[in-house]
Amino acid sequence: MQGWVTLGISISALLLSATTAYFANFLEIDDLRVMTSADPSNAFVDPVSALPGKWQVVFINGGTRPIAVVSVDASVGEAPGGSNKQCGYDFIPTDTAGFVVREKEIVRKEIALKPSEEPPKTGEGLVTSNHNLLLPREALGLEGNLCLSVSLATVSKVVTTNINLMHFKVTQNGTLEVDVMASANMQKSPQVIWHSKKLIFQSD
Repeated sequence: MQGWVTLGISISALLLSATTAYFANFLEIDDLRVMTSADPSNAFVDPVSALPGKWQVVFINGGTRPIAVVSVDASVGEAPGGSNKQCGYDFIPTDTAGFVVREKEIVRKEIALKPSEEPPKTGEGLVTSNHNLLLPREALGLEGNLCLSVSLATVSKVVTTNINLMHFKVTQNGTLEVDVMASANMQKSPQVIWHSKKLIFQSD
């Protein structure tokens, strides 16, 4: 009887070792997730026209390989409907330089919109020196999303993906309604912004 127990333990150990070797040496997983929230010190200066422009962003690499965040830009655009996750094509630079999130690592970044040195065009928004994004007061009914556009480089490819920060709406009476879609206290789990899984001998 003791011999069977010993054999069972040996087989279990062999299976565990083989499984560990498979995940460690043969399976490549890229998995980058984020949690975000607006910086509490970057509160609304003017609730009619200002969106927060400074964000705390936590990058979580749950994969087996490092992922480089090459660049981070903000984007804002019209997106009617609170469930519309589409991001805009009007890009705003941020103050964040590129960095690497190593496998199984968590990296926290404070990302702020950079104020434009160009004067705003009539009717357009403006990023101010205190990192707020201003919306034109006359934009009644305007509804859209504020996102981060992130360029990622893995060992095998380069991709661009979006992080949804908030949905906003300027009501007909001129007040600003904000739904912070990606804040840590509103989402149940981190946003998955890039995921890929393949065996090492498979091509992309």
